[in-house]
Amino acid sequence: MKKLAYVAGLFALTCAPLLAALYEGLEVGMDKDQVLKTLRRSKQLEGPPTDALLARTGLNGVFKTRQAIGGQTFALNFDYDPSGGLRAVVFYSRSKHRGSEYETKLKSAYKALLVGLTEQFGEPVNMPEWVARESLQEGRIQYMHMWKVSPGVFLMSGLGNMGAMEGYFPLFRFSGPSGMPPKSKRDREELKREWAAIPEFPGLKEAELHISDAVLAMGSKKYKDAFECFQQAAELGHVTAQLNLGWAYSNGIGAPQDNDKAFYWYRKAAEQGHPTAQFDLGFCYVNGLGVEKDEHQAIGWYKKAAEQGHAVAQLNLGWIYANSPSRKNWEQAVYWYKQAAEQGDPRAQYNLAWCYGNGSGTPKNPRKAAYWYEEAAMQNHATAQYNLGWCYENGFGVEPDLDKALVWYHKSALQGQITAQYTLGWCYGNGRGMEVDMAKAVHWYTKAAEQGHTTAQLNLGWCHLNGKGTPVNREEALKWYLKAAEQGNATAMFNVGNCYAHGYGIEQDDKQAEEWFLKAVRHGNKKAASALRHLASKQEKEKKRTRRTEKSFSCLPPREIPSP
Repeated sequence: MKKLAYVAGLFALTCAPLLAALYEGLEVGMDKDQVLKTLRRSKQLEGPPTDALLARTGLNGVFKTRQAIGGQTFALNFDYDPSGGLRAVVFYSRSKHRGSEYETKLKSAYKALLVGLTEQFGEPVNMPEWVARESLQEGRIQYMHMWKVSPGVFLMSGLGNMGAMEGYFPLFRFSGPSGMPPKSKRDREELKREWAAIPEFPGLKEAELHISDAVLAMGSKKYKDAFECFQQAAELGHVTAQLNLGWAYSNGIGAPQDNDKAFYWYRKAAEQGHPTAQFDLGFCYVNGLGVEKDEHQAIGWYKKAAEQGHAVAQLNLGWIYANSPSRKNWEQAVYWYKQAAEQGDPRAQYNLAWCYGNGSGTPKNPRKAAYWYEEAAMQNHATAQYNLGWCYENGFGVEPDLDKALVWYHKSALQGQITAQYTLGWCYGNGRGMEVDMAKAVHWYTKAAEQGHTTAQLNLGWCHLNGKGTPVNREEALKWYLKAAEQGNATAMFNVGNCYAHGYGIEQDDKQAEEWFLKAVRHGNKKAASALRHLASKQEKEKKRTRRTEKSFSCLPPREIPSP
């Protein structure tokens, strides 16, 4: 049976009538243009806007429902094989609210769908009856149920989550060679043998009971009990339990920390296709946790997770391609950053903005840079907030707006972003977009200086030396000059030399002053050269004065010895 509409119809009876039209006219094997043309006719859908969720499947857009269902807006995603056409439809919401009305309704609808499909096609070909009717294994992304709908064509259906996105979804997939019904007898027989070999998971129900006990134990902080339950379920082949067992070993929860065992269980779950486990396995290879470091293996597992939509795996892939000496490929870095960015990862959004702003792996595009900085900034990415402020201050990709710049500088500074703190201090100290307020300048300079910002340390020293925004305190001034000088700041070296030369905050010491002036000269400070000449002249005058004094002493008569 080629039509998908009946599947939607069964689902729609339970969820909402409008869903019945979503699959109307769709056929297995339709090419991309046919799919898009058919769906554009639906009055129940909006789209397709550009969306990375479909970039990995071959289409370039996603359709969204015009109306909310259970308080959620759903979307349609398609698995499209260029050689075989349409072969799967995913109907999902990106909700992250577990236990919500949406989740409850969706699970209820899916259970009803299983019953309807079982009545239509009989018991699933790969699962016992109790699985088809009762099991809704949380976190399972693999297909849970399969029905033979025509010779050589199987309908697979499952309910799981979207990995990093955590939104529950039902999946309907027709299977055959490339998603198409097999044309030859040989192909049909091969397909039958393939599906006949699928295990029935006889221990799945027992494993789910262990998982349930583990969740209760974790909630009660009985970590050892939870660990034992996860272990029992993992040994029965439960993919989520295997993942959780790896996590427990990795973090020392309920058992001693053991990277070797963590790696073992992550691999077990990863080989079953779990995207989070695939990501964790890649992380182990990158960092040498339980296995020798292997960047090639790390990339391979990250890609498996990334292709399933795992945002952090996509981010990490981008980072490897951007930073690895042997794998550097800025175009690939931008590609993966974009995948993660369009899923809402703020770190990827920031990195993508940086690439657009600097023309790395993509043509320089200030407008897109500012856009992605703002996307990340809205999620409280501190450095993105600072960079967005810089964009507004300098008119980079946006209209110049100093007020907006200061708003974003302040948001970033409050989160501890060091450059934003220094910049805000400078703005207060110089009246940039506001009235001069040296006390606030000192406040923000101090925040940045304590984090090691050299220019903030230098400016803070100046404020303490001159009593700007704070009482004069030459000892404090010297302290901050020294901190900046130790980080290689030439001006700070010169200022330390001046403190020694004049006795500011420390006992006067020409020798120390000379050493610091020499350091400043070597670091390119021109004033220090003049100070050295002045110091040399001063020292020469002191020598002459000393010689005159010694000469005058040599002319004095011998001291008379008083008579007894």
